[in-house]
Amino acid sequence: MRSELEFRYIDDILRNLPESMKDVQLGVASVSDAIRERYFPSMAMPIWIEEAL
Repeated sequence: MRSELEFRYIDDILRNLPESMKDVQLGVASVSDAIRERYFPSMAMPIWIEEAL
């Protein structure tokens, strides 16, 4: 996606701007979901570790 935007002509991007921005938004949402699932799992059970004194 990045290379598509980076190497396309500005006129092409502007002509299809709403569609291009929709694709960017979907890509960012996908990456955000993957990061959330990997580092912040919602179904993980808490693990309690006793403190040593």
